[in-house]
Amino acid sequence: MKIFKLCMIALSLFVLSCDTDDAIPFDLNTENLSGIYEITALSSTDVESFTTGGETTTDTYISTGSDFNTTWTFSNNNTFTLTGTYTATESGEEDGEAYNDTYQETLNESGTYLLNVVNQTITLNFVDDEDDEAQVFEIVSFSEENVSLFYSESQVTSDFSSEFSVELDLARK
Repeated sequence: MKIFKLCMIALSLFVLSCDTDDAIPFDLNTENLSGIYEITALSSTDVESFTTGGETTTDTYISTGSDFNTTWTFSNNNTFTLTGTYTATESGEEDGEAYNDTYQETLNESGTYLLNVVNQTITLNFVDDEDDEAQVFEIVSFSEENVSLFYSESQVTSDFSSEFSVELDLARK
């Protein structure tokens, strides 16, 4: 009987010591992804190398976003819309000359998405994509409040190479 009471006390202490705020895993799936988000950070890098007459020239372009007023809606039926504005600041070096440019970017996009839970990726098919190519983003992190995405693409020919990447952070509204 004494052992039973000790076990009950230990069990009571264990149950009471559990924090009700312990994080419950938020699974990555279409239902949990569906919702309205705002872009909170955006940056891209593009490094291009050209070879002409045996000489290689490398141009670097870096872009960052700020002052976001955006709405990115992911729906349960695997469609999305992305609207709003943000300030884009580009800097880099082209033909050996440094440059900086700041401008307002307007977003009015829509399309479909395919979530791959196993590979932790989301494929975005933009309706008005001139290249008609899907973009596969790695889902770097996913929680009830935030999503972080990463995209990269490489292109190599005999006289040209390009390494392009985008980092994108979203916060649920």
